[in-house]
Amino acid sequence: MRNFNTLEINYSRHELESGDARRQKLALQQLSRASKAGFRVPPNLAYGFFHLVGSLVLTSSDVKVVRWSLNYLALAGPRNISIPTANLAISKWDKQPDVIGSAAALLVKHDPVQFAKILSGGNFSRELLVLSALRTANISLAGPADIKIDINIADPEVLKVALLAVGLKKAPPNVFDPKFSNREIVRALGSHDDPIVSQYSVWAIAENDDLSLSDLGVSLNDIEQLPTNVQGWVYRLFGSDVTGHRLRHDMIAQGSACPELEVRRELATGLRDNYYDGLDTVVRQWYFDEAEEEVRLLLLEHMSNLSENCPYYKDLALEIYAAENKGSLVRERMELAASRTPLYGEFQRLLAETDAPLLNYSEVNFVTNNNIKNVQAGAFSVSGTATNNGNFNNLLSQEMATKAIEYLDMAAETVENLPVNAATKTQAQKAIAEAKDNPTKERLGVVASSLKSIEGMLGSVAGSGEHVVKIAGYAALILALL
Repeated sequence: MRNFNTLEINYSRHELESGDARRQKLALQQLSRASKAGFRVPPNLAYGFFHLVGSLVLTSSDVKVVRWSLNYLALAGPRNISIPTANLAISKWDKQPDVIGSAAALLVKHDPVQFAKILSGGNFSRELLVLSALRTANISLAGPADIKIDINIADPEVLKVALLAVGLKKAPPNVFDPKFSNREIVRALGSHDDPIVSQYSVWAIAENDDLSLSDLGVSLNDIEQLPTNVQGWVYRLFGSDVTGHRLRHDMIAQGSACPELEVRRELATGLRDNYYDGLDTVVRQWYFDEAEEEVRLLLLEHMSNLSENCPYYKDLALEIYAAENKGSLVRERMELAASRTPLYGEFQRLLAETDAPLLNYSEVNFVTNNNIKNVQAGAFSVSGTATNNGNFNNLLSQEMATKAIEYLDMAAETVENLPVNAATKTQAQKAIAEAKDNPTKERLGVVASSLKSIEGMLGSVAGSGEHVVKIAGYAALILALL
């Protein structure tokens, strides 16, 4: 196992605390991919980091963010955070099959007895739970092995989790039909009426190295007629394919010129860690033609990450990096992508020759506001500290103040039922009441400090896991407003 470096951890934390659902989802996906590749959060940072991940289940309203939070915890999260987070997810998101499936996979890994109770409870689809559990457990723990799925009548949600199990090589043989192999069914589901099922069939091919482009259930000649999400994943598959398919180069060139942003974004994502001789001829033209910053950043990450493979990538990356303003998003993303390559040293040399960047994640410290003790928030200070002194910067906008009061009400209800001493509870309730009366950043900071103190106390109280996750979640919501 290798530890994430400081740059990677701080950038990930910053993205998770951003409040932007897409950025959070992408950060969780990147963390999950890296975890599969053998990277882990350094032990001294793991407790706080995984509490942040778990708190998204409570604080986010985006199903994909919640699902990816659970998925990452299933790959790398500790038991004491994973179990209460899974239970909270099942309670809060009981109408969302995607979330229930990911929570089941997390729960069966750490508490198979509790999973068995949920399986026998009859509140959720047996097929959904068992197939989801296969992601992290063997069939003896996941449930009965006699699951069979008729693709002509099965709910799309069940088909999706079955394809997930196939993609992860965790599905039983002939899980869909005793007469057909899983490979044959993956191909058949490529043309399913539900575009998400079709997308998952492409994902399964991308994830499972026993499957290949020959298992695609769509016609490449008619790719422009496919739903945009399916097109995107087909192109992404060609971007990440390492088998040297004869159409790979042509498909990448075609996808780079697609008018749909989602398609170009998925293709650029697939290319991030992949290179072959001649690819640079497409990428260089694509980069200069690309109008969307999001895709341009993905291409810059690709070039920065793989600069050792292509001299042109290195030269262009250095040229672009030097031309960017200090502290720009472009520089930050390029530094992150190059952080484990010799190019990172070249970036640092350029920095030494000019001014240091305004925001350098390798040196970043989280803001410590007056009256907040040991609270890590979503704002940054390069020097290490920053204070609010009661000026205009201490005020919230009307929209943020409304959100603050909503979060404070939620926190107050939870604090009322916490197993902590009366003095601690009274102090927190007083801070919450004062912040509701006048929701300034300073007063919210006091609330956050109080909640973090309670979180620390609850860590030593048996059976308080769900309370800890809730308190950490409300603290994260409040801190995001500062």
